[in-house]
Amino acid sequence: MKEELKNFIIDGRLSRVIRGEEFIFKTSFETNAKMQPTDHNEFLAKGIYPLCNELGNDNIRHCLETGLMDAASDALGVYCAVQCYYIQIISEREKESPFNIDRLVLPRFLGEQFKKYEKELLFVRLNNYDPPDAPLRLTSAAMNALQRDAGIYFT
Repeated sequence: MKEELKNFIIDGRLSRVIRGEEFIFKTSFETNAKMQPTDHNEFLAKGIYPLCNELGNDNIRHCLETGLMDAASDALGVYCAVQCYYIQIISEREKESPFNIDRLVLPRFLGEQFKKYEKELLFVRLNNYDPPDAPLRLTSAAMNALQRDAGIYFT
């Protein structure tokens, strides 16, 4: 797993992993199906963080930040990028992350992308059993929680 993810990073395709298009990190249905199309907690804990020892914290942090920005190129990507960013911030708070991600430029970029694709988030369907507005509500909730709990502003 480590080598394959490393290749995605080297090839500049980390955004495709964040979006759940390639190298999917599976979530059990019982755990939280809302983490689809990929489990960003597993992606970070079992994919990204272990690579820090080999590639360096700063390098991995930069690659993750770039990957999140690249991923947020449409409504699905905004949903995935914000969910991943939210989990990263929680991981930092819990001392599970070996690095701290940007809290100024990246959230503002994600906020701009959210505004750009907000209406389209209503049409993103992650599965057949969630309400149609689930991605929009989950993205908004994550952004509001980060602002309230971590002082991170998306505007």
